[in-house]
Amino acid sequence: MVFFPVLRRCELDQATLLWQQAGLLNSMLRMLAGFMGTRSLLTSDLDTSANYTAIAEAATSVADAFTPEQSSSADLLAKQAHWMRQSLEMLANMMRISASGPQGGDATVLSYADGAAEFADTFTQLLPPRDDDSSSAASSSCGGSDHCSAPTTSTTSSDSTTTVDSTDSTDSDIDIVVAALRSAASTAVLPVLNPYSPPSSGAKRLHAPSEDTNTSVWRATLGGSSGICRGSCDAEGQQQEALVLKVVPFHSPEVAARLEQEGDSFHTGSGEVAEALLKEEACHEALMAVAVAQANARYVAAAAAAVNGGASVPVAHEIYAQPQLMAVQECPLRGSSQDLGHDRQLVVGFKYFGAGNAAEYQATQLIRDVAGKEVRQPLMTRGSAATPLLAPAAVELIGEGLAREVNGMALSMYGMMGRMHELGFLINDLKLENMVYDTDVADFRFIDAEAVRRCRLGEKLPGVSKHTEYTAAPEQQLEEAEAWSDSFSDVYAGGASMREALAICLDVCGNQLGRGEVFGAVKAAFLARVGPLRDLMARCTAAEAGERPSAADVLQQLHRHRLL
Repeated sequence: MVFFPVLRRCELDQATLLWQQAGLLNSMLRMLAGFMGTRSLLTSDLDTSANYTAIAEAATSVADAFTPEQSSSADLLAKQAHWMRQSLEMLANMMRISASGPQGGDATVLSYADGAAEFADTFTQLLPPRDDDSSSAASSSCGGSDHCSAPTTSTTSSDSTTTVDSTDSTDSDIDIVVAALRSAASTAVLPVLNPYSPPSSGAKRLHAPSEDTNTSVWRATLGGSSGICRGSCDAEGQQQEALVLKVVPFHSPEVAARLEQEGDSFHTGSGEVAEALLKEEACHEALMAVAVAQANARYVAAAAAAVNGGASVPVAHEIYAQPQLMAVQECPLRGSSQDLGHDRQLVVGFKYFGAGNAAEYQATQLIRDVAGKEVRQPLMTRGSAATPLLAPAAVELIGEGLAREVNGMALSMYGMMGRMHELGFLINDLKLENMVYDTDVADFRFIDAEAVRRCRLGEKLPGVSKHTEYTAAPEQQLEEAEAWSDSFSDVYAGGASMREALAICLDVCGNQLGRGEVFGAVKAAFLARVGPLRDLMARCTAAEAGERPSAADVLQQLHRHRLL
């Protein structure tokens, strides 16, 4: 069983153990919200779609209300964990009811409902017993009816932001979910995002549209008086949340049918016609991110069930950033000179990771923390403020620290990659810009699951997959009839990405410290410590796939050479 670096097995005090368990339940709720939000867009029946949206909003509301804090008491964490566990049970029942139909219903949602119920049941055995089991009776007798009474929760207002004070909440778990369903926020009020005419406020275009699809990427702010709002949120001081919005134009079924029927005679404002793209295909990135999270949650739940008393439950943050917002708009390009025949566009919102590129962030932080402090507290041997020369001890400290950071980055990258392969997925387009540092969990995660595909270990996917040329394996860059990809293609991309990470660390170091004698000393100290990593990355980027190690093998080697 391969766990990536954030997973620990060790003796922990009760409060820390409960914090881990509550955190895992919270992550499952958020994953469920992302899945149901995505599923609502893929459902043609309006009533079913509305029910799916309500369930997604309820899951988000419960997760937001009971986000565990490590500093909380064991009693509070236990209560939060029980609330979230029973909320999962209730949501699973709601999913079954909403997804049931005369012809078997929505099999995908029904399967996920079973998974959520199984996940919740696992924690029934793991969590400490409750003093009052009356809520369980409420859960079994209420059945999700609107006749359940509303919970008596305490709310506090600070800077015009209303938050739930869960320390004073009742233990009526079912009521919490029902209240969340009633008061769930409406979908975000988005401006129409035209990639060729960006709005002046609320959203900023990050990437210009691609020529063949008109797909664009934006940064937006939810909440506050100056951002995109959820429902009615004009009040000053309301909490803001930064999101990356990916806008993908697509064809409705009616237009796609016309496109197939009319072919080259199909009229567009630009005279060009894009390949038919339906909503299901436009949703692929969001669907894959949710599918990976679902599979990983089940994996971790199974591992947690196998943990005996006294050991911690494994905790895993999401491997891929999950969709936070989804909406369908009329495509604003119809009839314009950029019109490619699309009549709709999908807007998917993901969390904005301000830390940006993982290697650059880690290197900059370390040098500023160590080198900046050393320069200010003058441990310099000679030199001026403009061209500082650090003491030998500081040089060694920076070189060793950079080596530790880049080794930790490789551990996270190949750990998440190995987990993906175990779960039956290929990354396909791994590169450093798609690996970010999440300051909320103090670890790395992947973004952009557009190229992710299902593929069992040992299986090869034929054809040319989406990839980036400078990190793609040789077999991915062959002609269509000869190209293929497998888990060893990901290993190659990881090696190419880590070589880039080494170069970035040195580049940041030179920018921070200058390119003189100090930089030369730090570079020598750094390279002396990453020799085993460089050798391992050379094996990962072997031209022949059969000569590369597996992700699990790379992870073992990295642990062997890890700098502690």
